[in-house]
Amino acid sequence: MIRDSHRASLVLWLALVLVIMAVFVQWWRPVESEASKTAAQVSVKRMLERANLYKQEWLLQGKPKQIEMDGQSIPLSTYGWVPLIGENGQLDCQRWLDFHSPERRILESHLTNVSESKINETYQCQFNYQNGLLIVVSQQHKILKISVENMAE
Repeated sequence: MIRDSHRASLVLWLALVLVIMAVFVQWWRPVESEASKTAAQVSVKRMLERANLYKQEWLLQGKPKQIEMDGQSIPLSTYGWVPLIGENGQLDCQRWLDFHSPERRILESHLTNVSESKINETYQCQFNYQNGLLIVVSQQHKILKISVENMAE
């Protein structure tokens, strides 16, 4: 009798622990998703800050074709942005990312795919990350846009 009571108590505690774990997992998913979105937004802000830093230096140096920063020679367009077009005249999103986000990750989510496109006079790079986040960089003449989308939603 005592043994059955002990077994029933153990089963009850085990069920309680499982319910608590299930609630925690359900609660944690939105928190993790929100943290990933926030990290991606911070990453986009850093890219924009870096782009603006290059442009500021470009203006201070009298608008040269390239600037020197941190021991790197950085090519710039006539509008002061690092161009999405490489020296060979082709889209070169990898090179652009090297200048703006050399770590190539958002928190623990690594870059999985880079796609490039040109529509009319707009050049675009799409950087896909493991957690379903997509950073889109668009450049049209003097306008540079960097945005983030959550593909997992």
